[in-house]
Amino acid sequence: MAERTKLYEQAQVIFKQQAPWFTIAHAIQIKPVRKEVIDFKLSPFGRHTFYGVDMAK
Repeated sequence: MAERTKLYEQAQVIFKQQAPWFTIAHAIQIKPVRKEVIDFKLSPFGRHTFYGVDMAK
């Protein structure tokens, strides 16, 4: 895990140096579901898509 963290930190430095854009904000998404809910996925666009979502028996 330490190696992965190191690589992410290096990537962030490169992005900051070379990217013509930068992220100024991001939303925190909360996923309030019961443990019986299967395959519910959060969308990075804030949409709620229930295709493929099921309930465990």
